[in-house]
Amino acid sequence: MLEQAVLEIADRWWARDFACRPEALRPARTHVQAHAGSMIDATGIWILVVGPAPLVSLPQAAYDTLAERARDWSPALVEDPAALTAAIAPRRAEKIIGPAFIGYGTSDTLDLTPASRARPLTPADDEAVAALRAACSEEAWDHGGTDPHAVPAFGCFDERGRLMALAGYKTWGEAIAHIAIVSAPEHRGRGLGTAAVACAAQHAISTGLLPQYRTLAANAPSMGIARKLGFERYGFSVFVRLRT
Repeated sequence: MLEQAVLEIADRWWARDFACRPEALRPARTHVQAHAGSMIDATGIWILVVGPAPLVSLPQAAYDTLAERARDWSPALVEDPAALTAAIAPRRAEKIIGPAFIGYGTSDTLDLTPASRARPLTPADDEAVAALRAACSEEAWDHGGTDPHAVPAFGCFDERGRLMALAGYKTWGEAIAHIAIVSAPEHRGRGLGTAAVACAAQHAISTGLLPQYRTLAANAPSMGIARKLGFERYGFSVFVRLRT
């Protein structure tokens, strides 16, 4: 169970993101709303599940046709891409991203001992970062890549000095450190990504931030990092990119 202080920080962020009251995050029945706040111009469907029923935010263009049906959506339905695709008909999904695990951890709950295998990156590592980026697919880099010149970044190197895993974090709001991780495809499974994420989480905690780890539930290696380090589940999110 996440500590109350952690829940309060996370709830503040997600309530702000969905432009709703914090209590709306855990509705007894599915809560459906039109996009507002930072989402107002979004054209896809955002779904967050942190309680017994989903919170669904719809684009205004789809609200009239989907809102009534969306009130019957269950956590199990929104976790199932095929079921969710059928539920939004006649609208069509171009892509469903999720379910994505959302987890948090603190110095008391995370195992940060692997952090000793990684270190902060400096401008002297630019060539190593470029080599790692070239080794990764465009999709992998888009999902987990980090620009060390823009945000705090941490790397795990092999015995030849090659960068094998890169983690960094962006600050969300005033208190959350959203961690991203990318690893060299041929060297996964050696704990290098775990070390880099631990180093990023350790740094975030030292600056007073709450580490957040979000990854697709279907991404077994990334979920393995979450389990090894002890990120505790807050909930999951789903995004539906609608065809225009």
